[in-house]
Amino acid sequence: MCSHFINKRIPEFSKTWNVKFRKNTNKQVNINGHVRDAGIANEFATYFKQVFHRSNDQQACNEYLSKCKECINENMCSGYKCIESITVELLDKCIRKLNLGKACVPDDLCAEHLLYSEPILFMHLQALLKLILCHRYVPNSFGIGVTVPLITDKTGSVNDVSNYRDITLSLLTSKLFELVIMSLCSDTLQTDSLQFGFKDKVGTADAIFTMKSTIKHLTDRGSSVYVASLDIRKAFDRVSHFKLYKSLLDTRVPVIIVDVLCDWYSKLCYAVRWNYILLCQPSLQCLVVSGWAVVFHLLYSMCL
Repeated sequence: MCSHFINKRIPEFSKTWNVKFRKNTNKQVNINGHVRDAGIANEFATYFKQVFHRSNDQQACNEYLSKCKECINENMCSGYKCIESITVELLDKCIRKLNLGKACVPDDLCAEHLLYSEPILFMHLQALLKLILCHRYVPNSFGIGVTVPLITDKTGSVNDVSNYRDITLSLLTSKLFELVIMSLCSDTLQTDSLQFGFKDKVGTADAIFTMKSTIKHLTDRGSSVYVASLDIRKAFDRVSHFKLYKSLLDTRVPVIIVDVLCDWYSKLCYAVRWNYILLCQPSLQCLVVSGWAVVFHLLYSMCL
């Protein structure tokens, strides 16, 4: 733990700290009178369902469709360039970015399966991802996630559902596809240097250091400092998806990729896992089977 701190490996330091000092709170949780795992999982499923906000803004949808037509008329060949940009070398690069040692849920596959697999698998994955972009359609199973509630404030009440945040585990192939899309759009998704969230190699520690340095610089010179903060914890749950799609088009993200994201978001569903209980509906289980059946059917047809 000391070595991680000295070498400024913040994620590794946090993980080591949690392993040494965290308490297993799952055995003493009572959520709205429920102490059994199945009842607690159901309470979390109900809570997360209430937080979800369905994006059905018709005006934003019409603006998105209008922007799509405009972008298609401006550049007809950008979609084909994206498809041809998916190479075996790009897949190998993205696979090496996957985090190792992560849970194998919900497809029982982990990053190590791809990292140490036969090279011929990369060719099959390349053909599969090209087909997804070409047809602008993702398998149904790409939208399936397993949500694990994690306590936010360990000094607070472990019996309060609002004191938990949800971490969603998704399929390994969909994670790889996300990295491929990010790589294809890296030139158009440039952000401000003062943004610290959702960026590689920066995080909360960098933001805190920048804020403290700025305050110290101003106060040392006799200036007054005024700080304003905005709580946007629920912003991601309530933002209009179509406005996000239009914003991506405004930043010159290819239409073919935005169309794929639109299809992908329309298929999102999840199950809640608490300890060894996985709470999901029968329709969700059928969706898991049918979705991966499409993937394996495509792979099998390519092998033939």
